Amino acid sequence: MDVIISTVGKPAVPMQTALARIAKDNGVKLFVPSEFGMPTIGGTTGLWGLKNSQRLALEQMGLPYALFFTGAFTDTSFGPDLGFDLPNGKVNLAGTGNNLVSFTSRPDIARYVVHVLTSLSSSKLENAIFRIEAERAVSSDIAV
Repeated sequence: MDVIISTVGKPAVPMQTALARIAKDNGVKLFVPSEFGMPTIGGTTGLWGLKNSQRLALEQMGLPYALFFTGAFTDTSFGPDLGFDLPNGKVNLAGTGNNLVSFTSRPDIARYVVHVLTSLSSSKLENAIFRIEAERAVSSDIAV
């Protein structure tokens, strides 16, 4: 097998390093960790710190990786957990509402990942970072 793409959700992220070790032991040439979302390079706390430490573990074990940073998912980011009460037409924004937000749909992310992995040479994929951004807007503009 040439590539493993991990799409584990937040609860399973801690198991990714073990998955990567198994992948390496079985001859996988490239590991794509579940990094989809905001950039995690240099993260020290929470989920960002965990994902950053997993990237460092990939480097230590000598398993090439490709990271894909996508911003928020459009189909899951506009719900009550993030302050959007769409049925009642209300939005609760943190801060001034002037911060930029980047987001991309999951189907667009999937198409982009497949395109990158099938179009680029392995030397351009190894330990590379790819970014996709379908939309960028100010939080208060999204709330309108």
